[in-house]
Amino acid sequence: MSQTAKQAITEPQPSELITTPTLAKRLKLCERQVEYLGNAGKIPVIRIGRSVRYCWEHVLEALEKNQTNN
Repeated sequence: MSQTAKQAITEPQPSELITTPTLAKRLKLCERQVEYLGNAGKIPVIRIGRSVRYCWEHVLEALEKNQTNN
């Protein structure tokens, strides 16, 4: 397998939709904290029926924006 193929598998894609547990791992937070951030409007949430997903790129943008405001 080529190096770029390996990177594509392991690195998060910019517009990928991820679950709460995956986002919690990437941000090194507990799932409850991720849920709190979503419910408080600090990170964007996509709700599809009962499912909750997050766009990795949009979450990073929101967190960077919140960090510069503080």
